[in-house]
Amino acid sequence: MPTKRQKQSRPKASSNSRGDTDALGGALNRGLSILKVIERSKRPMSNQAIAEATGLPRPTVSRLTSILIAQGYLSNDS
Repeated sequence: MPTKRQKQSRPKASSNSRGDTDALGGALNRGLSILKVIERSKRPMSNQAIAEATGLPRPTVSRLTSILIAQGYLSNDS
């Protein structure tokens, strides 16, 4: 008589796994690239202008600039 196969349990990834580190490093690098572009600019920049200067998608720039403003690294001079 056939028996039901039990699933083998896989070890769960820890929060210190390489994938988490890569993702965090990538987000940090994107945020730093935004700060560098803004620092070089002599005037306020729109998210669209930042996206064009960094090559990042505009929604990513919008999300990261919102975080940078909330954390006090940028100000919104609109």
